[in-house]
Amino acid sequence: MIFYLLIFLPLQLCVFTTRIALLVDSETAIKLLVVSIVVVALVFTALRSFVFKPNFGLRRRALQEIEERRKTEMALRLSEERFTKAFEGSPLGISVTRVSDGKYLEVNKAMAEATGYSRQELLRSSTLELGVWVDSDSRERLFAELEKRGALNDYPSIFKRKDGTTVHALLSADIIEIGGEKCCLAVIQDVTERHHMEERLKASESLLRVFIKHTPAAIAMFDKEMRYLQVSDRFLADYGLEGQNVIGKNHYEVFPDLLERWKEVHSRVLAGAHESCAEDPFITVDGSTGWIQWESLPWRKPGGEIGGLILLTQLITDRKRAEQLLQASERKFSVAFNSNPVMTSISRIEDGELLAVNDSFVSTTGYSRQEAIGTNALALGLWSDPAERLVIMELLERDGSVRNQETHLRMKSGEPRVMMLSIESIEIDGHPCLLHAAVDITDRRRAEDKNRELLHNLGERIKELTEAETALRNSEERLRALSARISSTREEEGTRIAREIHDELGGALTGLKWDLEGIASGLTNANGSPELSEVRNRIHSMAGLMESTINIVRRISSELRPGVLDDLGLVAAIEWQGQQFQTRTGLKVHFDTPLDSVELTREVATAVFRIFQEVLTNVLRHSQAENIYVNLREDGKKIELKVRDDGRGITESEQRNIRSLGLLGMKERALLVGGDVIIKGTKGKGTTVIVRVPLNAG
Repeated sequence: MIFYLLIFLPLQLCVFTTRIALLVDSETAIKLLVVSIVVVALVFTALRSFVFKPNFGLRRRALQEIEERRKTEMALRLSEERFTKAFEGSPLGISVTRVSDGKYLEVNKAMAEATGYSRQELLRSSTLELGVWVDSDSRERLFAELEKRGALNDYPSIFKRKDGTTVHALLSADIIEIGGEKCCLAVIQDVTERHHMEERLKASESLLRVFIKHTPAAIAMFDKEMRYLQVSDRFLADYGLEGQNVIGKNHYEVFPDLLERWKEVHSRVLAGAHESCAEDPFITVDGSTGWIQWESLPWRKPGGEIGGLILLTQLITDRKRAEQLLQASERKFSVAFNSNPVMTSISRIEDGELLAVNDSFVSTTGYSRQEAIGTNALALGLWSDPAERLVIMELLERDGSVRNQETHLRMKSGEPRVMMLSIESIEIDGHPCLLHAAVDITDRRRAEDKNRELLHNLGERIKELTEAETALRNSEERLRALSARISSTREEEGTRIAREIHDELGGALTGLKWDLEGIASGLTNANGSPELSEVRNRIHSMAGLMESTINIVRRISSELRPGVLDDLGLVAAIEWQGQQFQTRTGLKVHFDTPLDSVELTREVATAVFRIFQEVLTNVLRHSQAENIYVNLREDGKKIELKVRDDGRGITESEQRNIRSLGLLGMKERALLVGGDVIIKGTKGKGTTVIVRVPLNAG
């Protein structure tokens, strides 16, 4: 008991005093601490005297003092309990934080709920650690204001909750001192919902202003004194007020010449009436008649009191003029509809009833308007085949329209007609309808059938001609093959004959010449006589004739098949042939080639050589040239021979002349070995012949 009085009771007083100090201002806290210290000292002194000094009078007084102190403690504990209940039960968030580091010293339940943290999480952390402030500058600004004012009342602040959401609050704060340290006693009122409502209200008001300003209708909002509160851009544009700021101005000052009847309308509306007019004529500035549609109604304040009026107007002059034009257009449409040469009708989708038919419908079908209108196509028997109608309706349901669908209709006379039908969906007086347009193509279809028959016959004839052409082409191919064979056989036979002439006849003539020369030599050594001299002369004459005959044999043998072509190849053969031609004709032949030799088959080499011979012959006969330029070269996988003269130049007609067997022969020879011949001529500048054959031909 003594231990309790000496130790526990003073500690309880200190704790109690500290907790009370957290909830009050600094001056009260200091007073409570001083009272607590004095009470503890007195209790300690009294107990010491009671325990260590057996003085019953002092002991009695000490006991009395202790009893009084106990009653005081109980009163203080009761006061603390009431304050604690008030502190914890407050609907406002209350906290005590250290200014230096933001450490929470005490918080109530409302503060914990407002932040989303538990009381234990708050008391072991600081505002900075928990990131309660939206940004670091927010705390600095708040304490700057607090330092400046000394205290804050309903200071708008924003905090972050534990879940990251923001809390809008009104903060009241004061600086107090606890244990020699500056602390902040703060009370917050969560106004997040009110803030959101205010923001929505502002957004709604802003949206209303934007809506009124940009709405395509002419709208103006006035107060009871007819001052402009809001006005749309369309209103300003319609009434020539663009670029003017009329907000706050009186309507009658903006329009000083406003008719008195309008002021009467405004008065009735401000008294609670709802006025409107669908078509109101007026005289425009240029003196013409305009039309306006308007409506005016009062707007009320939250309490129900009329705050002014709203005026909605719409210039309908263009619409009225459009209606007049529409009426005129309908009259024109009626004329165009009835005079349209295409058979046209309008029917209702619901029951197929014909609503209108034009003159062409009447003349084509044979039905009068009275017979057609009010009934339908089925009842009139217009469909030759009802199955075609089903197809048409399926197309219409799928695509919404029908374009150029061929169908068959039966006229009133029973005559079938072929029609090209198009259907479009339209609306008349709110009822879905169909516009039909049918072009009579019966005559055209008959003509097409005839044309189709002619085309069929023509196709058969073309087929026959194609077959004949194919047969002719095959015949040409066979003839070309035969020509190639004949050419090859001729070359082979020419080679054989040339060889036999050269070897057999040439050899025999040479031997005979030698024998004659031997006889002549023997007669020269014998004694001379006039008869022997005559014999020697005849022998010499025969030897000369024999020499001439041998040269002729060699020339004929060379022309039949030049041995140089077989022995030395195409390059040497062309050069030799050019020299022989120059010697025989006197025309200058200029031969140029970078090639020493070229690897070609015997057939290809022979073809190129014979073409060259033909070119030289044509130059001699027709060109009137003085010089011939010959070039032989390789061009990729082909060998190219180009022969150019400086004569008059071959003409187009000469090239197309089908009787020119020489040109035809050159082209055929080239074609047989897979090559081609190109002939070009320029008047007065000569002719160029280009021969190309493949190196790998044969």
